[in-house]
Amino acid sequence: MSRTLSLPHEHGGYLTIAGATAAGVSLAHARGPSLAIGAVVAAAFFARAPVEELVRGRGARFDGIAVAALAAVVLAASLALGGIWAAFALVVASAIVCGSAFARQGRWHRATWFETLGMAALGASAGLVAFAGGVELRVAIAIGIVIAAHTGLAVPLVRSEVRPRERARARHAARMALCALALSAIAVALVARGRFALALVPRTLHALVLTRSSPSPSHPNAVGVRETAMLVLVIVIIVLV
Repeated sequence: MSRTLSLPHEHGGYLTIAGATAAGVSLAHARGPSLAIGAVVAAAFFARAPVEELVRGRGARFDGIAVAALAAVVLAASLALGGIWAAFALVVASAIVCGSAFARQGRWHRATWFETLGMAALGASAGLVAFAGGVELRVAIAIGIVIAAHTGLAVPLVRSEVRPRERARARHAARMALCALALSAIAVALVARGRFALALVPRTLHALVLTRSSPSPSHPNAVGVRETAMLVLVIVIIVLV
C-alpha cells in the first residue's frame, strides 16, 4: 500500500476525526456547514502523508493525484461555507498540513506530547463542526473540550498498554490524565452545562483502572475496538445531555 498511496500512520486520528465530526453534526442545526468543516479537517489530515512524501522526493504512485483530490475537497468545502468561514477553513487546513510537516522536520512528530496535542486538536474540531452548524458557542466549546480531553489523553494511556517500553510509566500517565480530566471538567462547568462533564467518565474510569495496576500486554486490535466503543459512548452521552 505504501508504494501505491501514502497514508497517515496515526490510525487513532482516523477514529478521532470520524468521532469529532459525528459529535458535531449530531447536535448541529445546519448539517451542511458542519459536514463541510468535517470534510476540511479530514482532507487536510489525509493530505499530510502524501504531501510530506512528495516533498521528500519519496512519493508513492498516486500521491500526486491524492493531493490534488484532497485539495479540491478542501476548496469545494470552503466555497460551500462562504464568507469568513471559507477563509477560516483554509487556515485550519493549512495549519494541519504545515504543523505536521514542521513536526516531522524537527523529528518530534512521534513524541508523546506532540501526538497528545495533535489528537486533542483533532478532537477539539468537534466543537468547530458544531459551531459551524449553528450550535451555541459555549456549548460548542464544551463539546470541543470533552472530545479533545477524551481523545488526546488516549495517547499516553494507550501507549502504556501496547508498547512494552512504556508500560512502566502507565501509572504516572494515568495520574497525569486524571489531573487533566479534572481540569477539563472544571472548564466545561465554567463554560456551559456541567452535565457535559459526564462524557469524561469513560476516560476517567480507564485512567483509574491503570492507576491500580500495571497494564497487561494488549493487542492493538483489541485496544482499537475498546477505544471505538468508548468514543461512541462519549458521543451518545453528549447528545443525551
